[in-house]
Amino acid sequence: MSFELDADWLDTESGDILIPPVLPEQLYFPSLPEGENYEERALRYALIEISVRDFQKYRRAARKREMRLSREAEEWLFSDDATWPYSFCNVCEALGWDPAWIRRMLQTRRVVRRKRRHRVSANGRKLAA
Repeated sequence: MSFELDADWLDTESGDILIPPVLPEQLYFPSLPEGENYEERALRYALIEISVRDFQKYRRAARKREMRLSREAEEWLFSDDATWPYSFCNVCEALGWDPAWIRRMLQTRRVVRRKRRHRVSANGRKLAA
């Protein structure tokens, strides 16, 4: 059983990436790869969920701690380093997800937000986002 990401994961109003709730049976399969178990799969899922949340939630934060959380999440999400077992690319691969798709959705959200903030009216005035 593979889990595919689709456009339903993007909230059209806010532009947020939605992480759906996971049922235990989605993480446990009798045919898990050798050496992998439910706990490892749940940990991988949680890593992505927390990183996406921190990246989105604290991206425009003013507090140092929140800015650090967003920066660290962004570094992890957009790193191509595959040497560490829990790198973003390796976690996605273990879950059967496409890391490029998640990254595109995160970048698309940035562009959508930027466009909303810089809308201009017909007479040249900036409109509220």
